[in-house]
Amino acid sequence: FEKARDINRQVYGENSHTVASNFIDLGRLARDQGQLESAKDMFTTALSIDMKVFGKKNQNVASDYTDIGQLARAQGCPDYAEAMYYEALAINTHVYGENNHHTASNYTDIGRLLWDQGQLEAAKEMFEKARDINIDIYGENNQKVAENFTDIGLWARDQGQLHYAKEMLEKALKIKVQVYGESNQHVAANYTHMGGLAMDQGQLEHAQEMFQKALQINLLIYGEDNQNVATCFTNIGRLLRDEGQLESAKEKFESALRINLQVYGANNQTIARNYTDLGRLACDQGELSKAWEMFDKSLAIVVQVYGGNNIHVAANYTDIGRLAKDQGQLQHALEMFEKSLEINLQAYGENNQNVSANYVDIGRLATQQGQLDRAKEMFEKALTIDLLVFGENNQNVAFDYLHIGRLADWQRIRASWSVPKKC
Repeated sequence: FEKARDINRQVYGENSHTVASNFIDLGRLARDQGQLESAKDMFTTALSIDMKVFGKKNQNVASDYTDIGQLARAQGCPDYAEAMYYEALAINTHVYGENNHHTASNYTDIGRLLWDQGQLEAAKEMFEKARDINIDIYGENNQKVAENFTDIGLWARDQGQLHYAKEMLEKALKIKVQVYGESNQHVAANYTHMGGLAMDQGQLEHAQEMFQKALQINLLIYGEDNQNVATCFTNIGRLLRDEGQLESAKEKFESALRINLQVYGANNQTIARNYTDLGRLACDQGELSKAWEMFDKSLAIVVQVYGGNNIHVAANYTDIGRLAKDQGQLQHALEMFEKSLEINLQAYGENNQNVSANYVDIGRLATQQGQLDRAKEMFEKALTIDLLVFGENNQNVAFDYLHIGRLADWQRIRASWSVPKKC
């Protein structure tokens, strides 16, 4: 990529769309390697060149805004990502009109961002707009429509609408097999999604079948030392962990880590997730010093990749807080939970499921400390958010009611204790 860029600079000069395209390739590579600031520099340079070449209202400029928006989303900067996505949408609507596949892609990007922020109904509206445009252009049996069904299916899974999620994912799979054939990475990705859904439904044998199908396809296409194969090992490891097969899970997690270290090197967000999986497994096995080591490694990487104020860092603080709580280090646990909450509030605002999860963690900790009024306040905050985000018939809401109910029962028992009279 660098050789191509340097040659094109000599041939065309700096202000050429060909050179801008080279910067885009370099940016996408840097993004995939976890070098996010470098990626931002590459994308911004490409945007600057394309604006000089084409002006502001051009589809290449829209594409640059999209790349910058996707990077901002990965960096946990939702407001900036939103601004970039809407710039791209405005240009594409101006250039192509509403019913165009570029516009549909913009709606998909906006939908995924809204989903991250917990604006689930607005996200669904975006996904359905994208689907309707693509069906109008291509008909139903098209890979872009299949991806729209996949997005809607994953949205429904997140909402707890598991039967609807299954319907959407099966539609997507049928189209992908028809378009690509069975041995294709897009088909493998669909099997992975269906495996995750089966886990949510408690259908662990079916989940294993789906994950194994995804693994076999990826092994056939890429061989063993590939990040998609590593992802399959991770998914199978998480399933084995849920089944209590901890040694087998450890083997899969270590295989995923080995492959990803070869692919990405040590300082990459994917490696951080591998360490997190190994840390959670070590907690299950009672190997708490090993768990600390893994969580600390994961945290060091995500801080290096994203900086200290990022949603990925918040997730690490949550893991460390839960481990500290289990070890009786309650003050340290509270510090970690509050750090995570502060970051998530800054990133998402109050009405988000990640913020709700923070309140639940703080509520459980307060219960353990005997601070029952504080615990009640936290659980009720979580319930208010989850009702707003998910609606009444959702498993997160059910757990909120359960926490409040158990707390009320514990307060009732405490109130019934009689103080012994002095003799």
